[in-house]
Amino acid sequence: RPESPQFVSVTPYLVSGVVWDPGFDGGYQQTFFVEYRQESENTWKRSGPVVDDNRQVRFSKILNSLNPKTRYQVRVLSKNEIGYSNQTAVTSVMTLEYRQESENTWKRSGPVVDDNRQVRLSKILNSLNPKTRYQVRVLSKNEIGYSNQTAVTSVMTLAERPESPRNVSVIPYDRHLEVSWCPEFNGGDPQTFFIEYQQVTGEKWTRAGPIIDNLQTRMSNLLYKMTQNTQYLVRMFSRNEIGESNQTTVVAAMTLEPTINLYRVKAVFVVLLIMIAVVLSKDVSVVVLIVLAVTIAVYGTITFFCLRRK
Repeated sequence: RPESPQFVSVTPYLVSGVVWDPGFDGGYQQTFFVEYRQESENTWKRSGPVVDDNRQVRFSKILNSLNPKTRYQVRVLSKNEIGYSNQTAVTSVMTLEYRQESENTWKRSGPVVDDNRQVRLSKILNSLNPKTRYQVRVLSKNEIGYSNQTAVTSVMTLAERPESPRNVSVIPYDRHLEVSWCPEFNGGDPQTFFIEYQQVTGEKWTRAGPIIDNLQTRMSNLLYKMTQNTQYLVRMFSRNEIGESNQTTVVAAMTLEPTINLYRVKAVFVVLLIMIAVVLSKDVSVVVLIVLAVTIAVYGTITFFCLRRK
């Protein structure tokens, strides 16, 4: 079995970074697991594996989605083909404090230990929302108690690139394509969408857009002037003031073959029938014969086109 990892340390944020040195691997490749829980919980959660595939001197793992201002216990263990190592000693850590301006509850991030009398200390707050105003304050603590909080500092986080649209689908018609998609997070700024398409045999993408985000859960747009019975490739991306998202995966769609409008054919023949009947004869029997002849011609033509399409 491998030896337990050594020198485990935890950096507390809303996400916490766990760092450790590997022990002897027992002669086999080893993987590491980080186990953590709130101090009030009995069950350990496991994050991993972290694979020791290049004999690193030091390893790390980020623990996401932790609760703010909450004390966690963290330990590490390793595994190889023979079995598991013992767990390391438990490290206890408290996540940090801050809040959005629209919130009433402060979140806490820390502690930051003043262990070498530095002139200036710093702390990074992760997992904040983009383009959101936050209020931040700092306090200190020693064995006697807590200091007063500092004055509140207000700061606005920056926007970021939007995320790619998802669930892109294409419905083909003979002369156009209907593209639909689900918008994703806009990065904190209004976003617009672009559709790119080309024939399978083509080399240049044609771009349609911008298409304004209507804030619906699913959007759609029509691409006109498509060539009938032709294979097309379609992809999308979104854009805001910061930049463009990644392009979506390419979706293929084949436009339909030309179709005949049966109702229009019927209408034309009926009009012709009436005109011929009125012009050529006032004899009822002749009119009846003409009607029968034209009716047979109409349905014969329709049947011909239907069989041809099949």
